[in-house]
Amino acid sequence: TELLGLGESAPCELGRLVDTALAPFRAGENFMVAGPPCELPRDACLPLSLALHELCTNAVKYGALSAPRGWVAIDWTLARDGLLT
Repeated sequence: TELLGLGESAPCELGRLVDTALAPFRAGENFMVAGPPCELPRDACLPLSLALHELCTNAVKYGALSAPRGWVAIDWTLARDGLLT
């Protein structure tokens, strides 16, 4: 949680969370990340960070990031009602 700069009850910014989770796996332009600013509730921040880390680990071992020119795209949108996709 300190790595993400999270306070006890503060929400986290999704873009920052994604960048932090991907950092150990970045090599050149192997990730394309896009999405509008979005704050997540505190209780969603750590589970999402862990899930992204696990997905990246699997991509390195078995998926797109195991190939020399492989890449991963991560994007999100916000609906008018605030629903995150």
